[in-house]
Amino acid sequence: MDVIPMTSVSSGRHLLTPCSRRNASMVISPRGSSVAEDTGPKGIFFKLVDLGDYQAVQDILLASGDSGFDINWRNAEGLTALDVAVKHENNRLAKLLLSIPGIKMDSAMLHAVKQGNVGMLEMLMNKQSDDVFGNQESPSENSQEEQKRPQTVSLHVCLDVVDGPDPSLFPAGVTPLILAVLEDNRELIQFFLDHKYRIDTPHPSICEKECKLCETRELRNSNARLNTYKALCSPTYIAMTSPDPILTAFELSQEMMKSAGIETEFKEDYEALAKQTDQFAVALLNECHTTEEVQLLLQKQGGTENIHSIQDKPKTWCRLRLALYYQQIEFVTHPNCQQVLRSKWLKGVPFWRTSNAAWKVLYIISHILLFPFLPILRRIPSERISRYCRRPLTRFVNEQVSYLIFLGLLASDLWFTSLDLNHNARRLNDVHLLIAIWLVGFAVKEIQQILDLRMEYLTNWLNFYEQMMYAFLLLAVVIFTVHFYTDNVFDDWLWHSNDDDEYWNTYSPLLFADIFYALGCIMAFARIIHLFQVTIALGPMQISLSYMVVDIAKFLLLFFIVLVSFAMGLFRLYAPYAGNRRTNLDGTTKTQMEGFVTFFGTMKTLFWSLFGLEDLGAADIVVTSYTDARTNETVILKHYVTESAGFWIFGIYHAVAIIVLLNVLIAMMNSSYQRIENNADKEWKFARSRLWIRYIEGATVPPPFNLLPSVKTTGNLLDWVKIKCCGSESIGDEQNAKWNKTRCCYLERKDTDTDRRASGKRYTALINTLVQRYFATQDKKRSEVIAPGDLHELLQYLRGFQNKPADENANTKYTRDIHTMHKENHTSQQIPHKDLTSVAVNIYNENNGLINDDNQQGRE
Repeated sequence: MDVIPMTSVSSGRHLLTPCSRRNASMVISPRGSSVAEDTGPKGIFFKLVDLGDYQAVQDILLASGDSGFDINWRNAEGLTALDVAVKHENNRLAKLLLSIPGIKMDSAMLHAVKQGNVGMLEMLMNKQSDDVFGNQESPSENSQEEQKRPQTVSLHVCLDVVDGPDPSLFPAGVTPLILAVLEDNRELIQFFLDHKYRIDTPHPSICEKECKLCETRELRNSNARLNTYKALCSPTYIAMTSPDPILTAFELSQEMMKSAGIETEFKEDYEALAKQTDQFAVALLNECHTTEEVQLLLQKQGGTENIHSIQDKPKTWCRLRLALYYQQIEFVTHPNCQQVLRSKWLKGVPFWRTSNAAWKVLYIISHILLFPFLPILRRIPSERISRYCRRPLTRFVNEQVSYLIFLGLLASDLWFTSLDLNHNARRLNDVHLLIAIWLVGFAVKEIQQILDLRMEYLTNWLNFYEQMMYAFLLLAVVIFTVHFYTDNVFDDWLWHSNDDDEYWNTYSPLLFADIFYALGCIMAFARIIHLFQVTIALGPMQISLSYMVVDIAKFLLLFFIVLVSFAMGLFRLYAPYAGNRRTNLDGTTKTQMEGFVTFFGTMKTLFWSLFGLEDLGAADIVVTSYTDARTNETVILKHYVTESAGFWIFGIYHAVAIIVLLNVLIAMMNSSYQRIENNADKEWKFARSRLWIRYIEGATVPPPFNLLPSVKTTGNLLDWVKIKCCGSESIGDEQNAKWNKTRCCYLERKDTDTDRRASGKRYTALINTLVQRYFATQDKKRSEVIAPGDLHELLQYLRGFQNKPADENANTKYTRDIHTMHKENHTSQQIPHKDLTSVAVNIYNENNGLINDDNQQGRE
């Protein structure tokens, strides 16, 4: 009877099949098997472990005794015997191997996590705990103070980074907890969390101190850091460990973008992680079902320590401001967030959305007419008027009306200047005084915003634009004022005695005041473009323009380098001919043009020549003529080579600047516009939200009326003084008088801390609810598709049936020989390990020889 090999097709496990003709057995090694192709004693031991033959493995271990059998030996694939048992989910055999003293579990736990076997993992951790603590109580049974040091040791030993002989088995820097997170196995993650394990923050990309570890293992550390961040940025891990998942997602997103800028080799990976955390925050926001839930989420206090001082006035929409600061566009532009923001923006004016353009224009005109009476309205003790002035839309309209009046003052000053026939435009007039009052009001508003917003103030480029605009205009008005009062004191050396423009000193401050005033007027009228953010028709265009400004700045830097390069060459070529004059034969003279004979003149010529405003004759070279003493004739020389080189360089410059650089600028601007156009709705909503929040929590009174103390401010100051002098009972025992450098004198309710704690409890309950909804949504999505993990679990389930017969019945010829040999020598002295293994090798080689003979006959 021929030898018939038997192999389990479903599991791919090795089977030892008795041969009826030759009374031998054979080993079938299917493709992908974890059994090493080693015919020595260790290889045979691995085959027994792979077969799951509990009795045979136990017999070998008992027979080996203390003879030095290396239980931690790794096969060609880098696996130990314990790894193989864990991979096959053979709990009984793994428990037997764990009983061997000195066995290492550095990678076995990772294999248990990979298989998703919680029971196996718990058994491994219990064994590790016994090795670390001995007969002491485990950390979970000790008090909290006693848990700290032992648990740290257990974490280092049990969950440390795998650094075995074959790191290709698992990614670099992966611990069992990190692997569980990467596998998105919620059950295993919860198992580790119940044992109080966490993922530590990875080693920084740039060490503050000299670190030999980073110098010697830079690549491995980079991969380990990336894998750790992949686990930390996992939505499942964030939801299960963070008390404030949204704040954690925001901070991790910023950290990933920072890492992407530092470790450019992994830029795409870090940017993908940042996007993943952003989407997780949006997913939690999407789980909010009511307006109250969204408001509680957006008004969460805390997390702004990096942008606000603890002494600042608490912000109502703290979490929304944090999202704006961190550029969380998807979060801010989510419909839930936008709906709540719009309701606050149109508070008290709900009919604004449905009103036509004519009604809105009338509404604005009414505010223009009421603007001069605004200080009087603010002092009327009416709650209705107070609520009207506190409306965000009313604040916005009043401030824009104030700014339009300011532009009207600038326009009137320019109109008076055009009518001034005596050239006294630099004289201080009444319009300048009104402009100065408005500028002081704007300056006070900017100072209040800086103190209130702190680092958040720096994220909006409009703030810097307004600062420069107000500085230019205010400086010009100050110079006009100083000149008005010191005209007769410093005439001789600072200004001049004559008021005509051509008789002012070369560096007179009034000339600089004219420049500042002109720049301020340009910026003031151009600021109207910022109001386009309010409308959907012009908002995306304004945002595209702001992005194009950045592209233009990049282009100007490149163009400046090209301009300076060609200016250097042409200046060196034409400088020797400066001042040359040539007398032609017809008596006419020609002088060397100054276009290229000076460096700054060369730069000016090159720049304006792009617009056709320079004469091409600037490239001509003039050589001074002279009279020959012998012939008394005028000699005219021409340096054709130098002049040709100059024309060629001039032409190459135009080709580079016009054909190359300008087309690069057009392509950059088109790319920015297309990028904004593809995401125009979100970009516009994000910019509009920044504008809305500025007035939802901004100042009530617009400039210049903010220079006058309001009734509320005066009343609060008096109450503060009463509390300091007479105690809180003087005003009802409801407030405390406090002071700090930021807010100066202010009142605070006594039950503020109680309200904060209550709000914190409601927020915690809301977060728990949102996390449960998030997991339910994710489970629903997974149930709709067949995941590869499901097929993997089915395969492992089938493997369990294949392992069971091997564990309970050792019915192969090969294993029966081992059992028989052990039973025969059990009553006598123990067989040395080398004798036992020699017998096993002989049996294995004999069976392999029979298999090879049968295979040879089959091929013939």
